[in-house]
Amino acid sequence: MNLFVSFRPRHAYDHWGGAVHPGYFALEDAVIDDHTFHFAAVTDLDKLSLVADSKKPLFRSTLLPGKLVRDAATNRYNVEFEPIRTLVSQHNEAGRGMELSELTIYKNRLLSFDDRTGTVFEILSSPDAADSYVVPRFVITEGDGDTDKGMKWEWATIKNNELILGSMGKEFTNPDGSIDNTNNLWVAVLNDRGELRREDWERKFNFVRELVGASPPGYIIMEAILWSDHLKKWVFLPRRISSSTYDEVEDERKGSNKVVLVNDSFTEGTVVDIKMKPSDLDPLHGFSTFAFVPGTGDHHAMAVSKMSTPEAVAAAAADPAIAELTDQIAKLGVSIAEAKQAKKPKEEWDPLLKEMLALKVEYKAKTGQEYGPNKEEKKPKGNDSQEASDKNKEKRAKKAAEKAAKEEKKRKQREERERIQREKLEMLKSAANEDWSHVFGDAPMIQSATKSEEGVNRWTRIEALSKEMEGKKVLVRGFLHTARGVGKGAFVLIRSSLYTVQCVAFESKDIPSAMIKYMNGVPVESIVDVYGTLTVPANPVEGATQSQVEVQVEKFHCVHKATAAMPFQMEDACRPDLVKETDVGAYDHEANASAEGGRVGQETRLDHRWIDLRTPANQSIFRVQSMVCTLFREYLLSQNFMEIHTPKLLSGASEGGADVFTLDYFGKPACLSMSPQLHKQMAAACGGFERVFEIGPVFRAENSNTRRHLCEFTGLDLEMAIVEHYDEVLDVLGDLFVYIFDGLTEKCGQEIQRVKEQHGFEDLKYLKKTLKIDYATGCKLLREAGVDQGDYDDLSTENEKKLGDIVREKYDTDFFIMDKYPLDVRPFYTMPDPNNPKLSNSYDVFIRGQEILSGAQRVHEPELIEERARAWGIEVETIASYVDSFRNGALPHGGGGIGLERVVMLYLGLPNIRKSSMFPRDPRRISP
Repeated sequence: MNLFVSFRPRHAYDHWGGAVHPGYFALEDAVIDDHTFHFAAVTDLDKLSLVADSKKPLFRSTLLPGKLVRDAATNRYNVEFEPIRTLVSQHNEAGRGMELSELTIYKNRLLSFDDRTGTVFEILSSPDAADSYVVPRFVITEGDGDTDKGMKWEWATIKNNELILGSMGKEFTNPDGSIDNTNNLWVAVLNDRGELRREDWERKFNFVRELVGASPPGYIIMEAILWSDHLKKWVFLPRRISSSTYDEVEDERKGSNKVVLVNDSFTEGTVVDIKMKPSDLDPLHGFSTFAFVPGTGDHHAMAVSKMSTPEAVAAAAADPAIAELTDQIAKLGVSIAEAKQAKKPKEEWDPLLKEMLALKVEYKAKTGQEYGPNKEEKKPKGNDSQEASDKNKEKRAKKAAEKAAKEEKKRKQREERERIQREKLEMLKSAANEDWSHVFGDAPMIQSATKSEEGVNRWTRIEALSKEMEGKKVLVRGFLHTARGVGKGAFVLIRSSLYTVQCVAFESKDIPSAMIKYMNGVPVESIVDVYGTLTVPANPVEGATQSQVEVQVEKFHCVHKATAAMPFQMEDACRPDLVKETDVGAYDHEANASAEGGRVGQETRLDHRWIDLRTPANQSIFRVQSMVCTLFREYLLSQNFMEIHTPKLLSGASEGGADVFTLDYFGKPACLSMSPQLHKQMAAACGGFERVFEIGPVFRAENSNTRRHLCEFTGLDLEMAIVEHYDEVLDVLGDLFVYIFDGLTEKCGQEIQRVKEQHGFEDLKYLKKTLKIDYATGCKLLREAGVDQGDYDDLSTENEKKLGDIVREKYDTDFFIMDKYPLDVRPFYTMPDPNNPKLSNSYDVFIRGQEILSGAQRVHEPELIEERARAWGIEVETIASYVDSFRNGALPHGGGGIGLERVVMLYLGLPNIRKSSMFPRDPRRISP
């Protein structure tokens, strides 16, 4: 059921397919006024959904629209039905279909769900809105998806702009009470792009079970679950609740009248009994669907409580309005009987009697027959009566034989259950007397007490597991990524860095049931050792990187147990981004504390970075970062550069600026280095090393809360002597970055792909011969594109991004160098342009329209350095040691400083520099 639906066209387009045309159902104007609302419901006709006498298999359901009217004076609701609509489809599974269980509006699409085939139907209407039909949009299999049976859908709800579909919340059990599978404990989550993921809700359903006193072997059956955005809670209306083992006959009498409210983390819950008249309390009835009434803050709901008997289903199939009329007459009859029994005066119950008689008249007018059981006709005497009696004897004999056969079948099943239970008890007794610690359990703490002869070679790296190793015994160690029990088995996924492998165990004489329980009970993210035989499954294992193999577990030990509650689930932390964020502009810490669609907010990730780093995307980001440093070092060493290490404690600002972190240095003022600039110049130009580079920390006390600034980052700095022109430096820089980009493509292909899976991006475009333009050309390109930019004005971040787009379109590259910046916007030690005193011999390097390197030819004449310093308002005395280093001869030189985190961020198309910093430091964050 869904409140509330109206029959109006819609013109929305999304990724689910289907034409865009008038006649779609829509949510618009469903609220007619403050007290009147549209609603609609669908019927599950069970086996009666098959259309009789159809040439081809055809199945039907009915769509019942209506209005819900609230009486403001009494705060009671009345239902007004509208003409029903028949929905038909040929989709079926094993001769069953169109057993629609729920109705939901998602992204302006009216959806219903077949609990027989697992089909998600969209309900459409004809152009004149006079008739309706269904179109299948998805077919979803049950459980984790690795089955060929359609999901038995029972409920649907919207949360965080995603459609969540679920089943009855009860595992399938065998006749002996053992669990056959837990497929109905999984839910499916669909987004508006048509992307599907699965979530194991076993823990959540078990939490609700405990709240209502139905812990195993008890159970609940759920057909009505909604998420309330107003209450920020899950709302459950269980159809049935039982504290005992499932019994097919007794199950029909476990109807519930309870509401369960649970918080989003399923750690707190409340159970409320629905106050109902005694006449309405019937163990044969249970809630099958409900919807919140608009404008009530989700405190009012319209619910359907139904009885699953053939007669009730047949009545609903014939005409839901008649079924409703029948129910009203029955309830009035009970109320009149109670009043008479209580010996109340006739004037109190007489109005009810008149109302009931009027409804019976209406019933006769619609059905053509009297309400109530048919009156027995007098049977004629004679041979016909004897013949009828003989036929009755045959029927009674046949029924007696069938009953005896059923009893015999039950007896055999009971004996079989008892036999299995005896064997199980014997097995458990044997297991209890045997020490299984060598097979499973908590391993002793590793304190380097012993050392095996094989050492580390005893373990096989997960990434090395391949089908060529089939049949070999392997020992692997890693994080327990997921664990799920299926019947008498356990399926666990073990993760090490980027790689995962599935490990499987089933109860046997060598694998006790206690081991299966232990494997399923170890907390996720614990460190485990798994020993077993490597096998090749018939089908690839979805969700594992080593999909061609799996480990048949023989031993399972927990090396270190995760005892703290997880701040977020790893599956949530690994979800693909919902939208592509901008990579420029302000960064709002509070707004990024949480995220929609089951994702994890950036600030929550950073608060628990040691867990967040375990995701495949983050593992890959920092392996790419490491490779950038490796390639940077490799190339420069090949070009006769030497690595140096400069001090980070200074007596003054690195570049004469004020954005430094100050500290007390044994009673003297000092600061943290904001650049190795001065010292690398001394080493290359004055110290005679000529070509030097450094990889080290850089500190900037800038109160910039943006997506591309940090207070501490890793600098990749280089400085080199030049012979006649600073183009010599630009040639080195261009070739350096091409070497890095080529190396990343060659060596980090897998890591780049894993980042793409979560943070989708386009591959970087670059030319083998790096593009170089001057500042004036860049400004001209901007002006031609309608951007106001002067040749001597500084470039804003927005204009830099725009220029990057222009260059990409014009030159087909995301990477370029721009030189000849205005002198007024560069540091004091930048060499002026000899041909234009307003310009300088400086340059910036760009990736995707953002600067990742700033550099220049440096002034190496002491007098010119002092002149430029005074022009910047810097007292020469504060940089005396720097100036003096050039008085004893200095080579002409130039260089630049690169921000490692920004290079990685832009190369991988990340929207935030905090994603490419392992433990970022910004004006608001200094831990962990």
